[in-house]
Amino acid sequence: MKTKNHFFVAIIIVLLSNISMAQQVGDPGWVFDESKYDNRFPAMREYAKAGVQGGIPYRSSNPIKQTLSVISGDSDMGNNIQSAINTVANSGGGVVLLKNGTYPIGSQIMMKSNVTLRGESKNGVLLEVFMRFQGSSEPKKKEVFFWKNVQNAGLEDFSMIYNADYQGKQMFPLDHDWAFNYFSAYSIRSQNYPNERVYHDRPNFKYHTVKNIDVIYIRMDGNTKNCWIDNCNFRDSGSAHLIISNPSKHITIRNTLVRGAFQKGNNGHGYGINCSGTYVLMVKNTVKNVRHWAIQQGAIYNVVYDCHSETDMNFHQGDLGLNLIEKSKLHRPYWHLWDVIGTGASYHGDPGQGNMFYDNDVIDGSRGKKYTDKKVYTFNRDRKVVPMFNTPPKYGTLYAMKRSGGNGGNNQLPIVSFLGIADGTQLPTGASIKPVVNASDPDGSIANVKLYINNQFIRQENVAPYEWGHIANKDEQLKNLEDGTYTLKTEATDNKGGKTTKTLSFKVVNSDSGGQLIPNGTYFINSITSDQRLLSRVPENHNAIMHNQGNYSDQKWIFTHLGDNLYTIKNKGTNRYLEVPYAKCGNGNNVATYTSAGGNHQKWKAIKNGSVYSFKPVHCQNVALDRAAGAINANVHTWGYSATNNNQKWNITLSSGSRDVTKETSKENKIDLYPNPATEVIRIHGIQSNTRVKVLDFYGKIVITTELNGNSLNVDKLPSGIYFLHTEKGVRTKFIIE
Repeated sequence: MKTKNHFFVAIIIVLLSNISMAQQVGDPGWVFDESKYDNRFPAMREYAKAGVQGGIPYRSSNPIKQTLSVISGDSDMGNNIQSAINTVANSGGGVVLLKNGTYPIGSQIMMKSNVTLRGESKNGVLLEVFMRFQGSSEPKKKEVFFWKNVQNAGLEDFSMIYNADYQGKQMFPLDHDWAFNYFSAYSIRSQNYPNERVYHDRPNFKYHTVKNIDVIYIRMDGNTKNCWIDNCNFRDSGSAHLIISNPSKHITIRNTLVRGAFQKGNNGHGYGINCSGTYVLMVKNTVKNVRHWAIQQGAIYNVVYDCHSETDMNFHQGDLGLNLIEKSKLHRPYWHLWDVIGTGASYHGDPGQGNMFYDNDVIDGSRGKKYTDKKVYTFNRDRKVVPMFNTPPKYGTLYAMKRSGGNGGNNQLPIVSFLGIADGTQLPTGASIKPVVNASDPDGSIANVKLYINNQFIRQENVAPYEWGHIANKDEQLKNLEDGTYTLKTEATDNKGGKTTKTLSFKVVNSDSGGQLIPNGTYFINSITSDQRLLSRVPENHNAIMHNQGNYSDQKWIFTHLGDNLYTIKNKGTNRYLEVPYAKCGNGNNVATYTSAGGNHQKWKAIKNGSVYSFKPVHCQNVALDRAAGAINANVHTWGYSATNNNQKWNITLSSGSRDVTKETSKENKIDLYPNPATEVIRIHGIQSNTRVKVLDFYGKIVITTELNGNSLNVDKLPSGIYFLHTEKGVRTKFIIE
């Protein structure tokens, strides 16, 4: 009987836990509350997009695939954790569970898409980090957890602490309230080490110049998206705690303590949270005894909500504006030098426009309370915090979120995600896919899950696991796929009739074409809003400017494809490459040319924008090449990317005399096509019947793959344009459809 009581108590605890979890901001099912929209603040709709799209998955919705325990005598469990993460990633995703214990970590852990690392309990699982930074020869080895182009991955329910043992003695982290008894951050003293200043390096520091402790807990880099950190405890980092680099986006940091750092010198040491991403949601976190909580370097549409900060909240390295801090406690300790909401010195650069601070509990050190009224505050041109509006938002909040319901009023909708295939995946011709759908219901059960491809119904699954394409004689629509763009859609229905849909897109691309939008060649870059085109020449100090059209070499640009529609763009007249000087990231940075193209700020991502193109610098893909306000004879610059901004749309036309790939034919095989131009059917002389051929459009996309029946090819469904016929032997012949 006693065992049964324990069993029922456990069930009640789990149910209560799920109820509590279901009420958290950042969970699935939260949507923008249109009824609270105030049209003075259009960014409210953008703030609602912050965080993981669809919310952090409930713990019960993500299956445990691997379980680890501490191995006695193993001095580095990092390798074991990495191996488990790799195994789970290769199986389509899921959870790596760490059982309670202390895990020594001496090596970097690379996060993988669709994998969650979860502790059995936050206070029961401790990662004790012994990593040491080995210097510039290993620049990627200074982070404990490194995320690079990772999607749908998270860290949950564990603690981390850094072991900074130095010459047999644990270094003093100076992360306790009682450690500080001086006002200035440049002259902080501790009771244990009264002769040491701890927030900026100086040569005479006894311990805080030990460079091999320059180890960061977490860095999210590249196109990391829809990742999260939830319910963790990060103490005494080697250097910084958490860096979210641009262009990472849709990140949630929730219920996490960030406290203390050993290395507190210049150049980014000692930061608690350093956010340079987009749509990052930071909710219910505590950050204290660190150098800064920073929102900077391209950050836009990020939300700090219901957090507790005991450091300065600073905007001092080129954020893009429109970030929100609401309902948070911002208490700058009396010993910290910066303003509670700071912008640094003048050389740090101006903060972005439109940042908003509303309804916060603000205490600025010895200066006392600030901004206690219900005004909406922002930065003015003098970098001071001033009212943006003297009246509060119409409905008392700028972060207007609500729980969405399904059929039946309070029904919580199913939680759905794909495993085994990620949004944006590119597969080779003839590939087959085996989608797996994770579906759970927080307040009921799943009735069925359906799958569609390009809106064509595949099959319904009624019980987990929800899988398709894995059975030999089923789901033929998912096998041996031809080239093209595909959309997968799944629809999960719960026991109350509530439905959730999830979609993703992927491409199947012939390896010969590589999906290349613009063939290698020499082009003019023409504005669509005037008759001017881009040039770069010596008299303007190699700046990239708009100029009237002429057949001059300095108006011609050589495009070289690097893969994934990344290009170098070299001026033919000067042999210099288009770049964003000094790798600046943000609005209004003039574009020029340089003698080499080794950096990402000298490479450009081409995007098809209707019938024309936009170009984003690889190092800063929140912005695009922009004809500044449509000005005539003016320098082009970078500006926040918008698909509707005509100043960012460019016609790319082949220059006369360039190596024109449209004119390549096979002299050796003498294939003739007629009529050419054609309208409905072309006839082919020079190859045999039953030969397998492909037709590519001008941009390299395969539009027909077929086996010839006789010597004719039906092209009546193709729109007007230039096309190429490819044979198995690599012969290419151009034809035109009128």
